[in-house]
Amino acid sequence: MPALLSRAALKFKNKTYSLEEDIELLDVLSNVSYKSFVIFNKVNPEKHSRLSHRKNNPQTRRIVIRHFIHTMYGSFIKDLYEELTLYLKELVYEAAIIAKDEKKANRLIGDSSIPSYNVKEILQYKNLNELIQNIANNIVQSLENERSTKELIKKICNKLDLKVEKHYIDEALPYLELRHKLVHADGKADYCFKRDFPSIKVNEKDRIILNYTVVTEAKEAITRLVNEIDREAIAKGILKPN
Repeated sequence: MPALLSRAALKFKNKTYSLEEDIELLDVLSNVSYKSFVIFNKVNPEKHSRLSHRKNNPQTRRIVIRHFIHTMYGSFIKDLYEELTLYLKELVYEAAIIAKDEKKANRLIGDSSIPSYNVKEILQYKNLNELIQNIANNIVQSLENERSTKELIKKICNKLDLKVEKHYIDEALPYLELRHKLVHADGKADYCFKRDFPSIKVNEKDRIILNYTVVTEAKEAITRLVNEIDREAIAKGILKPN
C-alpha cells in the first residue's frame, strides 16, 4: 500500500473495505452446517412466498444459500469494476482541470468520440467544474464503448502520460474481463476467455466458478492497479495526496 493516496484512491480503498466485510460474511455462510440453519425458521409464508414453498431440509437450504453466495460474489466483482471506473473518471476530471495548454488538451481528448457542446448547452452548467466533469465522464464512456477494459486503462494512461507497468494491468485484467462475462454472458466463459485466463476456473457447463479465493484475488489485483496508477498520477501532479 503506498504511503500517499489521492482522495480518489482513498475513496476506492474505503469502498473495498466495506465490501470485504460482505465477502467475509459470505465465507462464514459458506461454512455453516446446513443440518441446523436456524435462519430458515424465520421464513414467514405470508411474506416470503417463494422460500415458504421450499422444504426446510439440509439439501434445500444448501441450494438456496449457495445460490445466494454465488450471486453476491458476482455482485462484488461488478462493484469492483464500477469503483475502478469511478476512480478513472475522477482521474480524468482532475487531468482536465489542469489541461490548460493546447497540447495537453489535445492529448486528453485524442480520438475519443465525445459530443460537441454548443453555447446553449454550456450555459446550462452551473459552473466550469460541472462542465469539465461532464467532459471527463464522456471521455471515459467513449473508451468503455470499445468494450475492451485493457484498452480503456491503456488509453487513459497514455492520455495522461502515466507509465504504469504492464504486469499491473495483466494481473487485474482477468477479473475485469470476468465482470463483462457476468454482465453480458450470464457468467458463461467462451473459448477465448478460457484460453486467455486459465486461472479462472469453470464448471462442466462453462459457467465461471466464483468463490472466496477468486473475489479476494480480484480485490487485491485491482487495488494494486489503482495504487500504481495513483502513484504515477501523484508524481505527475495530476492528483494530490490526500
